[in-house]
Amino acid sequence: MLEAGWIQIIIGLMFLGTHLFVDMLDTYVYVCEEKVSVTFFGYTDEIRPIYTVLDIGENILAIIGLIFLIIVFYRLYRYGQKLE
Repeated sequence: MLEAGWIQIIIGLMFLGTHLFVDMLDTYVYVCEEKVSVTFFGYTDEIRPIYTVLDIGENILAIIGLIFLIIVFYRLYRYGQKLE
């Protein structure tokens, strides 16, 4: 069973679950956080810095989880082909 990557499937699902949890947190932070003026290459805009960092981290967790699941389900498919 380990050849098929069951542990990696669980890890990928944990990354996606953590992504959803961080999504709940950054929604709360979005409501509570004050906007701050930031200048970047001469362009000034108001952003919520903690929300922005949480949002980027959340998206990275989702990407890692999806990559894990794509790779592992491909391995599972190959393992099933080997059994036939």
